[in-house]
Amino acid sequence: MRNIWLPILLLIALIVVGTWLWITQCCGVVAAGSSGAATAATTTAAVTATTANQINPLVIRDKSIIASSDDNFTFPQDGFRPNIPQPTNDAFSKLATYLKGNPGRILTVTGLYAASEKYQGQFPNLGLARANAIKDKLVALGATADQINTKELLNNNLDFPDKLLYDGVKFGFAGKPAPAAAPSARLVIADAAKFNTNAADNLTFKKSSFEFEKPIPAPVNKSYQEVVSYLNNNPERLLTVTGLYKGDEANKSIYETLGLARGNNVKSQLVRMGAKTNQIIVKDQKLDNLVFTDDAMKGGINYRFSAMPVANKGADDQRLKELEKLVVEPIILNFQTNASNLNLTGAQQKKFTQMIEYIEKVPSAKIQATGHTDNVGDAAKNKQLGQGRADFAKSYLVRNGVNGQKIRSNSEGEVKPIADNNTDAGRAKNRRVEVRVVK
Repeated sequence: MRNIWLPILLLIALIVVGTWLWITQCCGVVAAGSSGAATAATTTAAVTATTANQINPLVIRDKSIIASSDDNFTFPQDGFRPNIPQPTNDAFSKLATYLKGNPGRILTVTGLYAASEKYQGQFPNLGLARANAIKDKLVALGATADQINTKELLNNNLDFPDKLLYDGVKFGFAGKPAPAAAPSARLVIADAAKFNTNAADNLTFKKSSFEFEKPIPAPVNKSYQEVVSYLNNNPERLLTVTGLYKGDEANKSIYETLGLARGNNVKSQLVRMGAKTNQIIVKDQKLDNLVFTDDAMKGGINYRFSAMPVANKGADDQRLKELEKLVVEPIILNFQTNASNLNLTGAQQKKFTQMIEYIEKVPSAKIQATGHTDNVGDAAKNKQLGQGRADFAKSYLVRNGVNGQKIRSNSEGEVKPIADNNTDAGRAKNRRVEVRVVK
């Protein structure tokens, strides 16, 4: 009888032990000792894997990896201002450096967004707002804005863990864009399908001249009025005015290049007609295929519309601090009486460019031109002579496209010499105009 029950008891024992083991492995019953630690480690690994799936490391490629980070940036749900951790910021710095070192490459930043997200701002949608926020960051790190295009992509499958969007933009590279169009006898300015104006005429620039010929042709003037109206009715749009120039032209302007001078003259014209200064930026481009017929060129300016960049207070404040340091010292001009041009050094042209940028950013700031003379002759006449020199400097700035209402001129005559009036060299130094920024 005992021989019959023994196998039965052993079978029951095996069933009980097997059932207990199955429960501990599959149903979460944790035994004491090492088996509990193993289960805890497995749970932690699962949580870590979930977190890692939410944060994809940042990797930006152009044929090969050019910037990467184990972390990534995030956008808040419904928001466009990115939170950028330091490792990702370092990767963006590498990307900006890569763009500067490879001017032939064009980066497209595509912002993602979902239809369910709420957005009210200056861009047509949240995707463009996010893309432009990343573009502004790269520009603040030293990248050139012209090398970065922005696009948007609607994606209703986006996830927002903790109301955050990870990896909210995509990066793509392309080759060098087509070269800028050569000047044309016909003016054409367009903003895709939104706006178009044209004229059967164009501006005329003499070779080596920074001023366009006046008066402006009537058809061009009409088109400019249409541009001004379009800008005023569309404050979210930005117009880039690019002045073209040839390498063999002489630059007698106050700007670093003749292209910048031509562009600023056109900007000044549009502002006088009612456009807002902050809706127009000026750039330059050197082109060796410019054609001058009888030393005159038709056109000489290219126009391009884009979205107004998102304000970046941190970068703007930093640039303003830099400019404040750069414009502290005055520019000292020495020139011959009755001269029609100022022969400026490259350093002086760069300083003028910085001064003009500063007074555009600071409404209360102005440029002060003060005339000085040596002590030869009558003091009252020297006072008048100094005023004439200061007025000439002011008019020259106005000819270069600077707003005359932002320039003041006065004379100190002979009372503030900077050198010895007893020598020819000293008197030559004292015959000067000092140009400085004042508030």
